[in-house]
Amino acid sequence: MIKRVFALLLFTIGLLLLGWLALPRPALYAHTSFSTAYLDRHGELLWLSLAHDERYRLWTEWDEIADSAKDATLLYEDRHFYRHPGVDPLALLRAAWSTLIGERRMGASTISMQLARLRYRLPHDLGGKFRQIARALQIERHYSKQEILTAYLNLAPYGGNIEGVGAASLIYFGKPAAELSRSESLALSLIPQNPGRRNPAHATGREALLSAHRHLARRWQGQYGDSLPQLPLQFGSVSALPFHAPHRVQALHLDGYARPGSVHTSLDLAMQQQSETLLQRHLARLRDRGINNGAVMVLDYRDMGIRAAVGSADYFADALQGQVDGTRAPRSPGSALKPFVYALALEQGLIHPHSLLADAPRRHGVYTPENFDQHFAGPLFAQEALNFSRNVPAVNLLAGLEGPGLHGLLQQVGVRGLREAAHYGLALVLGGMEIRMEEMVALYAMLANRGRFRPLNPLAGEGTDVVESLLLPEAAWLTLDMLSQHEGLFRPPLPGVTTTAPPQVAWKTGTSHAYRDAWAVAVSGPYVIAVWVGNFDGTGNPALVGRSAAGPLLFNIIESLSRQPGAWPTPAFSRDGLNLHQEPMCAIGGDLPGRYCPRTVPGWFIPGVSPLRVEQIHRAIPIDSASGLRACSHRPPDTELQVFEFWPSDLRRIFAQAGILRPAPPAFVAGCDLEQQAASGQAPQIRSPSAQVIYTLRQGQGELSGIPLQASSEGDVRRLYWFLDSRLLGQVPAGETLFWPGEPGRHEVRVVDDHGRAASVAITVQALP
Repeated sequence: MIKRVFALLLFTIGLLLLGWLALPRPALYAHTSFSTAYLDRHGELLWLSLAHDERYRLWTEWDEIADSAKDATLLYEDRHFYRHPGVDPLALLRAAWSTLIGERRMGASTISMQLARLRYRLPHDLGGKFRQIARALQIERHYSKQEILTAYLNLAPYGGNIEGVGAASLIYFGKPAAELSRSESLALSLIPQNPGRRNPAHATGREALLSAHRHLARRWQGQYGDSLPQLPLQFGSVSALPFHAPHRVQALHLDGYARPGSVHTSLDLAMQQQSETLLQRHLARLRDRGINNGAVMVLDYRDMGIRAAVGSADYFADALQGQVDGTRAPRSPGSALKPFVYALALEQGLIHPHSLLADAPRRHGVYTPENFDQHFAGPLFAQEALNFSRNVPAVNLLAGLEGPGLHGLLQQVGVRGLREAAHYGLALVLGGMEIRMEEMVALYAMLANRGRFRPLNPLAGEGTDVVESLLLPEAAWLTLDMLSQHEGLFRPPLPGVTTTAPPQVAWKTGTSHAYRDAWAVAVSGPYVIAVWVGNFDGTGNPALVGRSAAGPLLFNIIESLSRQPGAWPTPAFSRDGLNLHQEPMCAIGGDLPGRYCPRTVPGWFIPGVSPLRVEQIHRAIPIDSASGLRACSHRPPDTELQVFEFWPSDLRRIFAQAGILRPAPPAFVAGCDLEQQAASGQAPQIRSPSAQVIYTLRQGQGELSGIPLQASSEGDVRRLYWFLDSRLLGQVPAGETLFWPGEPGRHEVRVVDDHGRAASVAITVQALP
């Protein structure tokens, strides 16, 4: 028997030499995959993914493991770990002797040997033991003790399909391994030796584990002199693992962010859960109207971090197609992109916030835009036209933009799936394309960041340095300021809004064609908030109107965010350092007040860019005292100066259609020649036809399907006369349209008002068979 013991010792020494001298450096994690723990920005667990082999195995660095977990493992498994070369010869002898004399079998495996068994999946028989010894020596030759213990703690079994101290700590105690208490560390150190019998997922396993825990605790006290850890311990389970923000974390997982260990996302769990709750409550109120789904995204534009991303009303509801991610699904934005047309128009000097825009019928080639309510409001300030979401002024502005225009801007920010600009035409600004919610919030964040575009940041603390200045900072600020001027525009308050005094909010809604999508997007405080409400199957519903279907949820989310800890910037939209000035503007005409402007309001403009002029609506004209008609010239005391409003003819007609009476200036007295009349006002402005359009006519067209001749004229004009190459085509009352059947060729179209003032445009007409 003694000979056999010595033979075993010599064999062991031989293996030591063989392992130390001959075996190459092994890969400790070959063919081993790891889970990813997705955490919110504060370290709260959102989701723990499975490794490729369906096990929870979370890579955890040495510094991310509590010292008590390392010490407890060595105390229980390998007290001489730092003193042996991978194999403990004395322990092997004790184990062999115990086996030979028939006593209780004693374990002799070191941490290095157990790592070798786990790494190479070695059996527990005698042959497997010899291979463990050889592999342990191989590992010890090429790796430090710290690397070996780290690998063991990452690969050791902890019951069921849980492997590694990182996954075990999260699942059983709901905390990272760095935060394990001494008592929790002792409990975990006991499981790998017998993961089946001591599995805390089962009652018998917990009982066996706690029994062993009491014995180990006494050993700990004898070793370190510490008091006994307090019991009992509370264990979690795999079934209790959280699955927060499921759409977002799965999107990150599929987008290549999966990696061994922890991924700190930019999500905020508290904001995420509050947004989910508010969405569900809101949809509960809309369900009887046939609306059953929605999506929400909250972005902090300071670091471009996504704080909340709710992809649907219920991820697990198959009937609602709940696993569709509404934050990433392309949807029609309706009018939600209009602010960017206004921003470009501000930048290009076409408007300022108080510019007067015509909400009146207007043809652009074959396209005649209409408003949502199918009515026209007449002249509106630009900020009113934007906040009332009037379609016609937005289309007119888009038509007047120079390149790259709205389509070019969408290309620059990377909106996916865009077709060429000609495919959409001017309908682009009315929702003629599709956009994703994550693209929408990035666009609005560009306004909040003074025209600088930055990509979204899905991870905490990893913001990109890529910044593109795509808009003039002053234009971006003015657009937000315009969008926040809703006071008096939307009363009574939105239905379902619980807040009474939200912070400063710049917001816009959108309703897609055929009522398939309802949007509401806002910038408030440090956040961009986007809300989409609708049905994933694309079913239209007249109740899907942005203001009423999505607006209330938007403001409830804003109100909840304003209660979050931390300062809410006031004012939210700082204009420090911007080239902006504020001057009185005529409250009716919208331009700088002339001598006869009756009332002014403060208005912002960009010096050197905004199209400022003195307003011409209010003018003083000589009135003949005897007849009350307009005199040819001012000759007191026979005449007196009186102030009248000179509205362009098309706007005056829209006023009349809206039931608003704007008194026209009186007619001239008899005897005034055309030269005197022409000197008293401005020439007509031709709206159609356009020199930029090549008109095509088909044979057999009728008169009403021809080319419309439209012009805006002074308020004192009664009739307009249209000429083609010096030939009279016809006459119409001011503000009306004359339809011309068209003639192929190059022509000069000329209009003359009844005061002799004229304008002309050169056009091209082509004939098609």
